[in-house]
Amino acid sequence: TGRYPFRHLVQMMHIGMRRDGDASFALVTKGDEVKLQSIEADRLGNPSEYGKKTSDDNYIGGITINDFGQPVSYRVFKRTLHGMYKDPTEVPAQNFIHYIDPLRVDQYRGITCFETSIPHAKDIHELYKMEKLAVKWGASHAGVITKNDQGPDKWTTTKPGATTKDGKKLEQIEPGKIVRLQPGDGISMFPNQSRPSPTFNGFVNTLVREMANGLNLPYAFVWDMSSFGGATARLEVQQAQRSFKRHQDLLTEQVLDPIKNKVLSMAIARGQLPVSMNYQKSRWQFNSQITADLGHEVQANI
Repeated sequence: TGRYPFRHLVQMMHIGMRRDGDASFALVTKGDEVKLQSIEADRLGNPSEYGKKTSDDNYIGGITINDFGQPVSYRVFKRTLHGMYKDPTEVPAQNFIHYIDPLRVDQYRGITCFETSIPHAKDIHELYKMEKLAVKWGASHAGVITKNDQGPDKWTTTKPGATTKDGKKLEQIEPGKIVRLQPGDGISMFPNQSRPSPTFNGFVNTLVREMANGLNLPYAFVWDMSSFGGATARLEVQQAQRSFKRHQDLLTEQVLDPIKNKVLSMAIARGQLPVSMNYQKSRWQFNSQITADLGHEVQANI
């Protein structure tokens, strides 16, 4: 569509793979240029066909394979504004880049990395909402009046007609006010709820820990590193960096190198670049590695 630079396209592709399970590029040649057509996961194959019985054993989730299990072509659909899928196009495998992080050898379509985290995230969201309601409810009550009989309410209000929705009268608090009670009546402060409690916070931390494990990231790096010392914090950062390095290698092997090789090989074939036997050898430079203590690492290297 001509809207995003290459770096931005690759970033969105990686986000889409992590979110949806996989993401794709179709390589489209226009003149002397190679264009990238971004394809989100739901457009590869028709989602309404998933789960239906089919007589074609070589068609799996939008991917046509041969008898050896090698992808031959990819079926890309157009998605309408009303959620309909139409106009399927078969893209040859040599012009298609499928970005996926599989867990099994026979897996052709991806699974979102948040599969194990979404239930916990929904629970935490609902727990926070309910806990906030409980805190507001407790904070809205200043005290409780205990009556000594079952007769009509003798308490009056400073504002005539001030009652709750169910008809209970309210007593407004004023500085320096003297309250006179009937024999046996009493006033007590509303009990302090102490919410959210440390137990609640510990339960949330447990859910976050399981979410971090599902993402293959250390808990402290994802949520809270304040309780760790220097050595432990460096260990957590190194574990996170290894996970990021794995995804950088996956991105390089499945996306960056194939696109680079396609562009350079076309330029060499057209005489735009000199012939080189080493055009496929390269190194991609990513952002700096995360470090917890640069001074410590420099001193250790010295």
